[in-house]
Amino acid sequence: MGNSIVIKMGGGTIGATDTTYQDVVSLSKSEISPVIVHGGGSTVTEWLSDLGIKTNFVNGLRITDENVLKVVTAVLTGLVNKNIVASIQRSDGRALGISGIDDAMVIAEIQDPELGQVGIIKQVDPNLILAAIDNGMIPVIAPISLTPGPKFSVVNVNADSVAGAIASSLKSEKVVFLTDVPGIMDGTGKVIPLIYGDEVPGLIAEKVIVGGMIPKVEACLNAIKHTGSAQIVDGRVEHSLISAVKGNIDTIIKKR
Repeated sequence: MGNSIVIKMGGGTIGATDTTYQDVVSLSKSEISPVIVHGGGSTVTEWLSDLGIKTNFVNGLRITDENVLKVVTAVLTGLVNKNIVASIQRSDGRALGISGIDDAMVIAEIQDPELGQVGIIKQVDPNLILAAIDNGMIPVIAPISLTPGPKFSVVNVNADSVAGAIASSLKSEKVVFLTDVPGIMDGTGKVIPLIYGDEVPGLIAEKVIVGGMIPKVEACLNAIKHTGSAQIVDGRVEHSLISAVKGNIDTIIKKR
């Protein structure tokens, strides 16, 4: 589905401006089909703190034991997801809130015991997303997913990775990551406007790309196998989504 665009909304950008939802609805009324994948890590951390549950990260990924998984699932598939759906509908759009669990859309295997119930994506079935689009709705997807059957279990998956995998499965025109930083910056603090995929390992080794930006960039690399490009933009800027769709960039990642 080449006219779709996958939009990853990071927790730091959800509700940061009033224009993002307007932009999404405007796209949906054009010839472009927006698909939203959202995070919400800051909200999850707040809830964990309020409940007295400790949380730690490894390379930008949250260590997820059973207690953490309960909170992550409740907050992302419930509170965050439905707030985004409501915001789109207030902006005169139609939205459907789902997760990787629904219709076994995203299957992920647990591979690193250190991270607990955190999955690495193995399969994406986009049929539910396509059905929503065909019915004039904007899919809003929480990243909580399932381990392989027949004994399915709930697993936490990084939202950046889900966005990249969904964009790849849809063969989307592009994937846009709305973040709370103005793209990827070099050692002097200047935004790097263009990065080729084969440059990424070196930038990680040089610690230009660090922490939570690593899974974003890895998701970009996965997405550009089948999409035109991947962009990392500052979602706090008004109408940054429309600007990105028009080709204005903070950081763009593409194949050489």
